[in-house]
Amino acid sequence: MPVEPVNTNDIKSSLNGLKNSIEKGFKNLKTLEITTTVGKVTQNITKTENGIEVDFKDPNSKTIFTKIDLLQGDINNCIDPEIEDGKYASLKDFHEKQVEKGQAIIHKNIDVILKILSIDLDNDENNNAE
Repeated sequence: MPVEPVNTNDIKSSLNGLKNSIEKGFKNLKTLEITTTVGKVTQNITKTENGIEVDFKDPNSKTIFTKIDLLQGDINNCIDPEIEDGKYASLKDFHEKQVEKGQAIIHKNIDVILKILSIDLDNDENNNAE
């Protein structure tokens, strides 16, 4: 079965498209939000001009919410008093681990994005075969 030759222009075009999409997404990446909720949880999704807002809370639920500004480094936490000092205090440790995992994922993704963005599609040695 003969092998079709690879069109390097098609590959370069696809990679450039991917690179442009990643750059656009990277520019829009600003915050990491982590929510831990105990109680009745309902999910209400609302489209807004800023994107999509999701409300997970029932008025009787207990919630920890962390918002990290990835550009400025600001970290804001909202912790229900019953989680801070009450019977749900063990959830703080769980939530802190989720925050650490979220930060690790973001760092890993940024490393991958930076590697992809550093691909020099115009000076690839394999393009000399054209």
